[in-house]
Amino acid sequence: MRTAALPTFRKLYGRIEVGLKENDTITVVLENNYNTYSFGGKKKLVLSTTSWLSGKNDFLGIAYISIGGVCFFLFTLFTVVYLVKPRVRFAPTEQALGYQEMFKDLGELLCTITGFDSFSLQPNAGAAGEYAGLMVIRAYHLSRGDGRRNVCIIPVSAHGTNPASAAMCGMKIVSVGTDSKGNINIEDVRKAAEAHKNDLSALMVTYPSTHGVYEEGIDEICKIIHDNGGQVYMDGANMNAQETRRSVVFVLE
Repeated sequence: MRTAALPTFRKLYGRIEVGLKENDTITVVLENNYNTYSFGGKKKLVLSTTSWLSGKNDFLGIAYISIGGVCFFLFTLFTVVYLVKPRVRFAPTEQALGYQEMFKDLGELLCTITGFDSFSLQPNAGAAGEYAGLMVIRAYHLSRGDGRRNVCIIPVSAHGTNPASAAMCGMKIVSVGTDSKGNINIEDVRKAAEAHKNDLSALMVTYPSTHGVYEEGIDEICKIIHDNGGQVYMDGANMNAQETRRSVVFVLE
């Protein structure tokens, strides 16, 4: 069973070991061990039942099999076509001038929107972008002779891929909690940053957060990290909403 508490979209995971019948009543106990976020006693839950294939949902099982079968057929078909008649993998440069102009214009527009001096359109995937951003931060510390800086502070309100990206970069992950309104707990950030000031590498923050909160203390949070030798990685998944408030460069400076 997977449950999502609304409207904060906090993801919880659990398992019901017995079968449920129509109109059955269940009680879910939430034990909050790692932050100060309060559920207020009552929340609506969305339950999704799954087994190895579809649980009790026959339509879902048929859909999985149908879509999977079509995908497998298309994969096989395209593989055979490529083997029979191989194609050039990349278009010649002279045939991609329009794409190059589009990429250049997009980069300039993004610089104007965010306030950054330059922009990279690679990598394309969000999680790969997290990894790339952390690698840039690590390279920055190495260029300054601070190779020991390998601690990454991540609020529990950040995207779930953040800890995985930090772990892939070989960083130690330190979690910080949120307050009763879903904001990052600034005192937790301060304590974590000061405790690891000699090996602090970065803070990964999602702004606005996964809770849908514009962090009122984002300026103070960034200052705390910078004062303790770290850099700030801001997840851009919610950048459209964030840009309605202020440019990224003014948040991170």
